[in-house]
Amino acid sequence: MRINRLLIAGIVSVGLLTSCANNEESGGGTSSPAIVKLTLSTGSTTKTGGGTTYTGSTGNYSTSTPGGTGTLASSGTDEAKINHICVGLFKTGGTTVSIQEVDLSSSSVSTSSNTNGEISTSITTTTDAQDIVIVANVPANKFKGVATKAAFIQTAADLAYTTSADGLTSTPTSLNSQKTTALPMFGSQAAINSGNSSSVSTTVSLTRMVARVGVTAITTAFDASGAYSSATFVPTEVFMYNANTSCNWDGSFAPSVQTGESTTTPASSSTAITSANNSSLTNYAYLSSGYLNFSSITPNTTTTSTLNSSTVYATKYLKTTDTPLFFYVFPNNATAATKLVIKGIWYFNGTYEIVYYPIVINHSQTGTSFNSGADGGAVPAGTDSYVAYNTRYTLTATIKGKGSSSPGVNITPANIAVKVNVNTWADTSQDVIFN
Repeated sequence: MRINRLLIAGIVSVGLLTSCANNEESGGGTSSPAIVKLTLSTGSTTKTGGGTTYTGSTGNYSTSTPGGTGTLASSGTDEAKINHICVGLFKTGGTTVSIQEVDLSSSSVSTSSNTNGEISTSITTTTDAQDIVIVANVPANKFKGVATKAAFIQTAADLAYTTSADGLTSTPTSLNSQKTTALPMFGSQAAINSGNSSSVSTTVSLTRMVARVGVTAITTAFDASGAYSSATFVPTEVFMYNANTSCNWDGSFAPSVQTGESTTTPASSSTAITSANNSSLTNYAYLSSGYLNFSSITPNTTTTSTLNSSTVYATKYLKTTDTPLFFYVFPNNATAATKLVIKGIWYFNGTYEIVYYPIVINHSQTGTSFNSGADGGAVPAGTDSYVAYNTRYTLTATIKGKGSSSPGVNITPANIAVKVNVNTWADTSQDVIFN
C-alpha cells in the first residue's frame, strides 16, 4: 500500500509539473489555444531592381540578376526572397508568449489579390498573444530564450549572414560573397487578437533592413590640355569603408563600422606596382570586390571627347551597360560616414602609386548631383551622409584628377564627379567628378 501511495503521489507531481509548464508556455492560465493566420507582403514602397555582383577574382560578371517590382519570392534570385521566418508573439505588456521558426523556402507566392505578392502560413499560439514581430532570413535559434518584445527587437542582425543564399550561415572571409536571396527583413503588428479569438488573421508587411550601395560606371576623363593629360588611373578594387555591420530590427543601431579593403600592393619593379588579393583575408572581405581585372582595357590618351564643355581623354572601365558592383550594408549616420571607395593604380610622370577615391554615400557637395528619388533629387534635411535601410544608392564616378593616399582621407570635390540615384526600395544615384 505504501508503494502504491508513493506511485500515485509521483504521478500527481508529474501532472502538476506538466500543467505548470504548459501554462508558462501559453502565457498564463487565462489563455486558450489560438491560430494566427499570417499573410506576409512587402508593401507598396518595397521595390526590387536589377544589378549583380562582380566576380573579381576571375574578371567576369555574374549572370544572376535580381529582379521584380516588390513581390515576395519563394524561388529564384529576387531581393524579396523569403527562405524562412522567425515569429515572435508577445503579450500586450511585451512578455514573450512564444518564438517560432517557420521554413518558407518552398511556399507558393500568391499574386491574385494584389501586385505585391503574398505568402501565407498559420501559427499555433494562445489568445494572450497580442503583438507579433517577424524577421526573415536569419540564422536558426538566433532569438532562443528571448524573454521580451524589446529584447527580441534589440537582438541585432549581423550583416555577414547576407553571404549565404538562405541567411542561415556566413562566409565573411569570401570576397564579394553577398547574395541577393537572403536579405534580412522585418515587420510587426500590434493588437492582432484584441478580441481573444481562437482564430485571427493578420497581414504583416516586411521591409529590408539593408541598403544597397553600388557603382554602375567608373570613367577616367583627364583634361586633354590640363596638368594630368598624360596620367592614367586603372581601378583595381571597389570596397565599402565604414560600413555598418550590425543593426537592431527597429532600425536603431550603435554603429559597428568595418572596412572591406582586401587587396595588397606588391612592388613588381622599382617603378611599377601591382595589386593582388590578400593571402589572408579579414572577416569583412565580403565588402570588397576583390582584385578587378581591367588589364584588357587600354587607357585612352589619343582620342578626345567632351565632358562639361571640356575636351578630355575618357576611358570607361566600368560602363552603365555592364553589371554594377554593389554591396549590402546596414543603416548608418554621419559620425563615421559610410563610403564606397574606388582603389587603383595611378601613373603619372613615370611614377606608379596606389590612390583612393572615397565617395561618401548620400553626401551633398560640389561635384555631386542627385537624381530621381522620392525627394526630387535632393538629400532630405538632416540626413546628409546618412544611409537609410531599404534604399538603393546607385553611383557613377568620373575621375578627373589624382586620388588620396588613404580611403579615410576625402579628396576635393573637383577630383571626382559623382551622380547619385535614390529611390524607395528606395533608390539613390550619385555622380561624382574627381578633378
